[in-house]
Amino acid sequence: MIVDETEIPALVQALVAEIATKVETLADHGQPDTLDLRGLPLLPGDYALLKTLLGTGEVTATVSALGPTRIHETLYPGVWWVTYCNESEEVIGEIIEITVCPSLLISDNEEIRAGVARLRDTLSN
Repeated sequence: MIVDETEIPALVQALVAEIATKVETLADHGQPDTLDLRGLPLLPGDYALLKTLLGTGEVTATVSALGPTRIHETLYPGVWWVTYCNESEEVIGEIIEITVCPSLLISDNEEIRAGVARLRDTLSN
């Protein structure tokens, strides 16, 4: 997407530059990072423009926990938009996660062990 840089508010330009730096750090050093969008002074137009600039990539997921959490890869590999909702599906948090795979999608070792135990139980029944 080509956008005239003069049309992009300074805060959005700064955010995109920060995301680019964090993606470089991820690529060079394997260090993930996050940006809490709710903690930033984004105006509704800034938010919408950032969402448009980052776009939606090929991967989406929904995690059902205390409420649905929607995760989508942006057009830029390593940049994930994560939206946390409560049981009423009201947005309660939103972050940009710069990582190879969002932390919410990575299985915990204890969960893996419990899954193996359930799988073995299935085989023994």
